[in-house]
Amino acid sequence: MRQTLTTLFVVFSLALQFHMLTGPGTSLLRGMGRVYEEFTYTIPNILLLGVTLPVAWWIQKSWTALGIGVAVSVATAIAACGLLARVHHLLGLPMRRFFSLVIAPGLVPFLTAALLAWPVAWAAHVLGRWQGAAVLLAAGLVYLAATSALLYRWVFSTSERVQARAMLLKVTALLSNREVAA
Repeated sequence: MRQTLTTLFVVFSLALQFHMLTGPGTSLLRGMGRVYEEFTYTIPNILLLGVTLPVAWWIQKSWTALGIGVAVSVATAIAACGLLARVHHLLGLPMRRFFSLVIAPGLVPFLTAALLAWPVAWAAHVLGRWQGAAVLLAAGLVYLAATSALLYRWVFSTSERVQARAMLLKVTALLSNREVAA
């Protein structure tokens, strides 16, 4: 049951990220007077649901929360990607730049969490309550450090790195009770 809930959470959160990326796109289309372009998301989403829901039933041989959730999430994510591609085409923006500046940084936390998920879940399950809590705390710190390092190294621009270093210096100064100059 716990694994099913975890899978549902991950699938829903990925689909929600794609769905939330459609908001700025539909706002731009409305601003351009192309309100009808919003159907580029709605109609494919409904049609894809007509495919993914029966496939989910066929795979699991019954209706389950996991099957329905994955089917809806897959349909939503594919339809959202279609709308994003359409908006970028209309605006003349290259998709490569969009992937490198928006999608890749958004996936970094998921990839870090995926590497930590199974070992941490196993360790927290095997150990007692307090030891499990300590494992979760340590894993959270490792997750924070790893995600920060990956973003800093491969995602941040030079100006963002300078800003991150300045913020880190302020935090370390505050933690060491030194005066912070603005």
